[in-house]
Amino acid sequence: MTRRRKKRERSAFPEGADLTQFWEEQIRIHGRRIFFVDTGGILKALERDEAFIDFFESVVGEQLITSTYVLSEVVRRIVKSDHPGRFIGPSGERGSALAAYILTTWIQSNRVQVICPPEQVFQAAKAEFIRNQGIGCDLVDVISYVIVVGMQQNRIVAADGHFRSLGLVCYPG
Repeated sequence: MTRRRKKRERSAFPEGADLTQFWEEQIRIHGRRIFFVDTGGILKALERDEAFIDFFESVVGEQLITSTYVLSEVVRRIVKSDHPGRFIGPSGERGSALAAYILTTWIQSNRVQVICPPEQVFQAAKAEFIRNQGIGCDLVDVISYVIVVGMQQNRIVAADGHFRSLGLVCYPG
C-alpha cells in the first residue's frame, strides 16, 4: 500500500466511530447558544424577505453556524436559478458573483461559522432520511437536522416548515 493511500484512509473519525467526540468538540468551539442557518434562511434574506433580514441584523450574543452542505446547496440554487432576478445581493450581485459574495462577505459579515461534518454525519442523515421520507425533507434538510440535534439544539433559521415536523423551532417567527 502506498504512503499516499495510507494517509487518505486515515480520518479523524474512523469508520463506525461514535460521533460523541465530534459533537462535544463542536459544542466546545461554538458554544450552546447557536442558531443553525439552513439554505432557506440564507435564500430568504437574498429575496429581500424582511423577517429574515431583520433576524440576521438583530441576532446578538448568539452564534450562527451552517454547514458545507448548506453552502453547496445555496450556491447551486443561486447559480442554477431559472429566475435570474430572484436572488440579488446588496450591490446588485447575481449568479456566480452573488454566490461568491455569500461564500465570502455574507458569511463573514453575519459572523456565520461553517462546519464540515464528517462521514458519520452523512451516514446518520441517510438513515434519518429513510425514516422520515414522508415529510418532504431533502437530504440537505436532514443533514441540517442531524447537525442541530447533534449540537443539542432545537432551533434553526429556515423557511421550510417541515423542520417543525422534525421537532425543531424555526426562526424567524
